[in-house]
Amino acid sequence: LDAMRETFWRIAGSLQPNPQWKQLYEQTLQQLNNNFMAGINTYYNEVLPSQQAAVQRNIAHNAQLNAQRTAQVNASIEQTRQQIHERSQSHYTPQDAFGDALMGRTAFHDPNSTEGNYHYEQGHPLYTYVNERGEFYSTNDPMDDPNIGSSWNWVPAQQVKPGR
Repeated sequence: LDAMRETFWRIAGSLQPNPQWKQLYEQTLQQLNNNFMAGINTYYNEVLPSQQAAVQRNIAHNAQLNAQRTAQVNASIEQTRQQIHERSQSHYTPQDAFGDALMGRTAFHDPNSTEGNYHYEQGHPLYTYVNERGEFYSTNDPMDDPNIGSSWNWVPAQQVKPGR
């Protein structure tokens, strides 16, 4: 290396900037920047809006699925409630009615019972009413209306009929 030292110094001292290479470098750099910016603009103008539209479609689809599931759950709940009601209707047998007659009571549907239980009134009243608080009122007098002078709304109670 000592023998080549003079040659190396001559090479290092002869380096000069080449304006043509610098111009080519700057042109290449500008071209790369232009292509990069074109890609970004394409993304923001074409790709991003289509992705946003796809997201909006997915949101709408999910909302529709949720509405369908909610409707199915509500229908299932209503079906179960109806089955419970039907079972409670058919559960009251002629033997139950005979037993109630022997005990001197009458069975009525209790609107406040979620299990379908009955409300029993002593005797066999001709008219029985129930209000929104679940209170029952029975009478044999057709002129005795519990709505007169009351702040509650009294409606006729439904007597339970035996199933077959």
